[in-house]
Amino acid sequence: MPMQIAFEVPDADLERFAAMAQRVKAQMPADADPRTLAELVRVKLEGARRSGECPVFILERIERLEQLADMIEDDEWGLEGDELTRVQGALFYFAEPVDMIPDRVPVLGFLDDAVMVELTLQDFEPELAAYDKFCGFRTAEQERRAEHGSSETVTKEDWLADQRALLHRQMRERRRVGETAPGGWKITLW
Repeated sequence: MPMQIAFEVPDADLERFAAMAQRVKAQMPADADPRTLAELVRVKLEGARRSGECPVFILERIERLEQLADMIEDDEWGLEGDELTRVQGALFYFAEPVDMIPDRVPVLGFLDDAVMVELTLQDFEPELAAYDKFCGFRTAEQERRAEHGSSETVTKEDWLADQRALLHRQMRERRRVGETAPGGWKITLW
């Protein structure tokens, strides 16, 4: 029978995780390639999958890093500037082989990664929500145009650029409002 375990991370511990994230991010080379970082994270995930030592509840969490890797590799999404740097910092953290608990430790090796993934995904909630909407829009628009044989008076690049600009604005606004609202984000990792 499955069991659910929940725990609360106090502010002092959140600050420790944030400080650790910032230390690792500061070590990221200025010319770090986003695609290389995404690939390194995917290699780490594949190692966790193949090891047979990673418990399912941990693997389910760290697999969610693929959302960040997808976001950074998607040329049509066109993430840039501070948003790109933040995602690169997060991917760099997970791509680094040095962890609080070494990944090679049986059963628990990815536990620290699972905790950090949960914190990271909360930190990136506005970006991930906007990206999910963008992907849904892109798929729906492609299907709609294919079904209706729509004329290409508006190019794919045009409608993607319009939707991307709208969602990037919404993403930034959600982050700004979330950071200043009572009960909003208390800590920013990246």
